[in-house]
Amino acid sequence: MSSMSSAPVMPAPGPATVRLALIKTGIECYGLDTVREELFPILRSAPVRVRPPERVAISQHLLRGYKWREDKAKRRTVQESIMVREMAHASGPMTVYLQVPQAYLPAPLLLLPGHRVPHRPAFVE
Repeated sequence: MSSMSSAPVMPAPGPATVRLALIKTGIECYGLDTVREELFPILRSAPVRVRPPERVAISQHLLRGYKWREDKAKRRTVQESIMVREMAHASGPMTVYLQVPQAYLPAPLLLLPGHRVPHRPAFVE
């Protein structure tokens, strides 16, 4: 369960996160039109599987959270609370598998076997 004061982490990104990262990388490499016409239909229908890195350490961090509040007299005050955040620290490669239907082959270069998407720290949060 996730809330404003507590956010658990997964050892690897989920399928939706992988799709968004591939779309973002595709737009950076090929442009919006190519991604819209060629890559998006593939990503929308392709099953995504993620093999997490060999070693993943998950650590909990306590943080101070600040929020502005306004009372009935329209005075603004700062409310402080404790938040719990988890962070995943990975060691080793993460593998993403996409099952591309035959109808979409040949796939754009981004989906060819062995293509590596640049590591983005946002993948492991």
